[in-house]
Amino acid sequence: MVAFPRILIMAGEITARAGDALIFEHFGLNVAKYSLLATLSHCGGQLSMSALKDQARMMRSSSNLTQMVDDLENRHLLLRISSKEDRRVSLVEITAEGRALSEQVMVKYFEIMDVYLKDFPTNELREAVMAMIKWIWKAGDAAGVGHLRPTAAPFDEN
Repeated sequence: MVAFPRILIMAGEITARAGDALIFEHFGLNVAKYSLLATLSHCGGQLSMSALKDQARMMRSSSNLTQMVDDLENRHLLLRISSKEDRRVSLVEITAEGRALSEQVMVKYFEIMDVYLKDFPTNELREAVMAMIKWIWKAGDAAGVGHLRPTAAPFDEN
């Protein structure tokens, strides 16, 4: 039981570093910046900064989020606009360039995953991932962050 949290931490660190090195760096991104683009793509293209932070499930400071949005906005991947309902609220919108880059990243991701997972049977991968997801959800509930749990199933039917 003591090893499991260590395995999760190590897996998270390796996943982030490998993701950056194998996929995201090719596009001038990292895991966190890509998650902003992907979140906006999946949530209708436009969110407030606070909703973006919640939806992207980012445990980062608001200033760090602002810096990432600034960087992506400077690259014309995101656009910051004022809310018509509340001028104090900034909305973040993904641009056509941001959507295109997000799609390119996913193509690269699937190419890399095909290479690195080809020796693992799908059913074994599915079982391992489902066990980790269940443990993470339970830990999230216990830590009071269960509301961050995604509403969609972790696997599609394909």
